[in-house]
Amino acid sequence: MLVGVLSDTHGYVDPQISEIFRPVRRILHAGDFEEPAILSELEKIAPVTAVRGNGDYQFRELYPTDLVIEINEFRILLCHRYNSFTMLEPRILSEIERVKPQVLVYGHTHDHVLHQSLDILYLNPGYAGKKDYPGRYRSVALLDLSGLTPRGEIIPLD
Repeated sequence: MLVGVLSDTHGYVDPQISEIFRPVRRILHAGDFEEPAILSELEKIAPVTAVRGNGDYQFRELYPTDLVIEINEFRILLCHRYNSFTMLEPRILSEIERVKPQVLVYGHTHDHVLHQSLDILYLNPGYAGKKDYPGRYRSVALLDLSGLTPRGEIIPLD
């Protein structure tokens, strides 16, 4: 199963995303969508699972800060903040210990990350919002959960 992963859309869905995500069966949004209409727009492509980011504080009643989901027998921990630029988030570290996910999907930093460490694939798709952050490259990710191990790919939007 192919999963589309994005974060930090900040009220904008890039037109390229519908083509990039055409083969996906599910979409994970790692927060800072800022407008529920963004999630509705993505739902036209595939079912969406989202957590709220620091820019989604007004939706705290509707979306959790982190979520554990299972897709094709892979445990995925979806959150917005795994790190706050200077330190790792203690609550997420304890969730990793408790849940033992095979994939950690997060956002917040606006920098993409695809890194395997021990038994966890760390995936930050980067930011997919408008070109408002000089020096940062916009991107999304594809997460392939069809094999024995999860595999990710960062897809640039610029």
